[in-house]
Amino acid sequence: MTADAVAASQSSRRGDLVGIAAMAGGNALLVVNDTLVKLAAGALPMSEVIFLRAVAATTLLLLAARVAVGAAGRLPRLTTPVVVRGLFEVGASFTYLYALQLIPIADLAGLQQIVPLLILAGAAVVFGERIGWQGWIAAFVGLAGALLIVRPGLTAGGLGIGAAGAVLATLAVVFQVIRDLLTRALPAGLPPPFVAGTSQAGMIVGGLVLAPFDAWSVPSTLTLAQVLGASVLLAVANNWLVTAMRAGRIAVVGPFRYAGLLAALASGWLVWAEFPDALSLLGGGIIVASGLVSLWLRARR
Repeated sequence: MTADAVAASQSSRRGDLVGIAAMAGGNALLVVNDTLVKLAAGALPMSEVIFLRAVAATTLLLLAARVAVGAAGRLPRLTTPVVVRGLFEVGASFTYLYALQLIPIADLAGLQQIVPLLILAGAAVVFGERIGWQGWIAAFVGLAGALLIVRPGLTAGGLGIGAAGAVLATLAVVFQVIRDLLTRALPAGLPPPFVAGTSQAGMIVGGLVLAPFDAWSVPSTLTLAQVLGASVLLAVANNWLVTAMRAGRIAVVGPFRYAGLLAALASGWLVWAEFPDALSLLGGGIIVASGLVSLWLRARR
């Protein structure tokens, strides 16, 4: 192996390690953010929570982007790919947050674990990454686990977690997969805080659009602290997730989204005494196992 090949291999491994750490940490922080948002939404309309959180998160992220480019630099121009990615981020956030009001947080997080498997499939189709038959089997096994959480047709309501909640949760998954694939395709020179910050700016607009349908009110000190805490966690998490999708290989980094599932189980249990039933636990376990087995098989190859 030549010196250039060794250097490239080491660089790839470093990128994978950065991506793994950013993916696991970002998803864990997102769950804590979700917990604070769900608590705040008990006192304020969701549109107001979204707006306040987005204002604070956008400010933090764009300040971080300004620091990243340096005193002599300028923020990048707002290009079409960044705007399109931001629109899917807005769609993913709104559908997820409204689903959060209808579904226990641990069940919703369990369903979210299908995202890395779908991204794995998208990476094969869009970016030509080699997945192999083992990866495809893992993807279909993960889908079976997700169906155990949604459980279509097993209750009188039509869906195990409620029709409206299931539709919103499914749309959130679709939007997230497209958003992450678009993130991977963005130019390498864009600072992650700028990419994440522009998406949060779209959330400000979305919150204002929904404002006429809700009765906004002045938040209490506790509720405001919950929203501000969520905004800080959201800013850091989004920055890390953008970094993860651009630093490491998708097939290596993707399965570490599963860190969020453990955080969600702990949050639902400690804050709301919501523990998933047996089928939900089985489904979440199948999804996590399929992703980890896929990662192990790729490491062996």
